[in-house]
Amino acid sequence: MKNYLYLIISTILLSNCSSPLSDIAISDPSVIYPNIKLSISNTDYGVNSSTNITLSDKNGAFIELKEGEVTINDAPTTYSMTTYSNNASLEEATDYEINITLADSASYLCTVTMPSTFKKVKYPSKIKQGENIEVKWKNNYVGISKVVFEIKDSSSNWISVFEKDITDNEIILKDIDYPNYSISEGKLKLSRHLKGKLADGFGGGGIGAYTTYDRIITIK
Repeated sequence: MKNYLYLIISTILLSNCSSPLSDIAISDPSVIYPNIKLSISNTDYGVNSSTNITLSDKNGAFIELKEGEVTINDAPTTYSMTTYSNNASLEEATDYEINITLADSASYLCTVTMPSTFKKVKYPSKIKQGENIEVKWKNNYVGISKVVFEIKDSSSNWISVFEKDITDNEIILKDIDYPNYSISEGKLKLSRHLKGKLADGFGGGGIGAYTTYDRIITIK
């Protein structure tokens, strides 16, 4: 019974996510709110890249262009589950052009640069609770890097216990606010974000590129 109710609720939510603008040929960019996210993630399971381009109306409902297209560096994308994307691998320190073409063949160019990825990261794979954590990486980036340390709480939820923005390539995580119960697992998260430029004419939205580095650390 619960699964049946879940299916009904999911169907209703998905049907409500589609904008009425998906049923007409749009030539006015002001009714569209693009949100564009390009990301490269490096985790314990490998390196992956993804593109996530959503077009929404003023109410947040998703738009699939009836006439028009979205390209990334001239490569076509496909629409699936509210998002335009393709399988192309993203590269660090590379400029990307996202062109949104509407029904009147007018194109709107959005641009963003992918930040450099984290290389040669050195960190302890095991620590004692309360111990400082020294982290450093190759100095290959001019800008802000965010450093976050999370722990898995008693309900197996990840919660942040340390967070700091730095412009250097090394940091010592100290005075970490651990809870008063035993912790066995932590997660080191490094990230960089560059904001891009959205084409003029849209109703709103944003564009950004992200590189992240996540590693699990055992806490003894």
